[in-house]
Amino acid sequence: MLLVVLGAGASYDCDPDNPPPKKGRPDYLSARPPLADALVDRGDLTGSTLREIPELAASVLAGIIRSRLRRPNNSLERILDEVVAKKEVDERQQLAFLLYLQRLLGTCSIRALDEVDGDSNQMRLVQAVETWRGHRQEAVLYVTFNYDTLLEAAFAAVYGWKRQDMQSYLSWDQFKLFKLHGSWDWKQVTDLAHVDRAGIADLADDLMPLLLDRAAPAMRNLHRDAIYPAPMQLDPLSAWDRHTYQPSEGRRRLAIPALAMPLAAKSGSFVCPSRHEVVLRGNMPKVNHILTIGWKGGEPSFLDMLGSVQAGTDLRVVDTDERMRVTLQELMRQHGAHLTDELRGPVPGPTTFSDFVAGQLEAYLHGID
Repeated sequence: MLLVVLGAGASYDCDPDNPPPKKGRPDYLSARPPLADALVDRGDLTGSTLREIPELAASVLAGIIRSRLRRPNNSLERILDEVVAKKEVDERQQLAFLLYLQRLLGTCSIRALDEVDGDSNQMRLVQAVETWRGHRQEAVLYVTFNYDTLLEAAFAAVYGWKRQDMQSYLSWDQFKLFKLHGSWDWKQVTDLAHVDRAGIADLADDLMPLLLDRAAPAMRNLHRDAIYPAPMQLDPLSAWDRHTYQPSEGRRRLAIPALAMPLAAKSGSFVCPSRHEVVLRGNMPKVNHILTIGWKGGEPSFLDMLGSVQAGTDLRVVDTDERMRVTLQELMRQHGAHLTDELRGPVPGPTTFSDFVAGQLEAYLHGID
């Protein structure tokens, strides 16, 4: 069974015709999903999204990150580790930052797909893998730690996939998709924040302030199995729908974005329904091929899962850093994975997602046949 793992580098390099430019060069993909350290870079899209959050509440954390990124050898994830551990910002400001990430990555998902006319590297990957999968009577596993919906759009294009509910990610014979850090279009219903049903229609302008004021304490009382797909739109009213309405109580429950805060010290818990984790764990012993794209291996809980793949599993790493294959190989072995040193397909070297899809993907798939 083939396992495909996609990290932030895969979304960043989503345009086959316009790969990420070198520093200082113009980027012809205006809504390129950013890498972690660029999530709060100054720009038209980030600026307008920050201003959409009420009372500029997300700008507090954005300002701290921008300032500390100037220090040598620092990263957004390490900065957030420090800020959260020292309680430099309160839960309201953390929730505001999640709302910012939700809207930013939602906007990037929609606009980037429009700019490439749906012809993304994710779509080309899924199509090539499905052609290879052909007569095989097993699904391909896709794991992503990205919040965007580029993979979902690829599945819709190739298979006609439609998300009906959270089970839709697991129910197709051809593939199973696991979004372990959540998704911009998922929401997590809170236990503690309630508002009367009456007057909901009048709350459109004030809904996000209400969410910030009432849902921040509820961040301590979230349940993984209260995660639902939100309406596919960038509208603050997406916090409300049939999943949050309780007829017996005559009131609705507020929902917050179902996204993992991008921390370097991962907590070990995933932001996805527990059923998704159970299914992924159950399929790991069937895996004998692993393909990673733009993933740095920073999720210990997932690495623990990889410890149960078949002995002799081969690993192919797609990354612009030529050291990443050795890094990931060592990380997986430390967590119990018995990988082979044998290479499948052409000898790998540092490469972009775009170059891999265009020139090496078919040979790689032929090599693991």
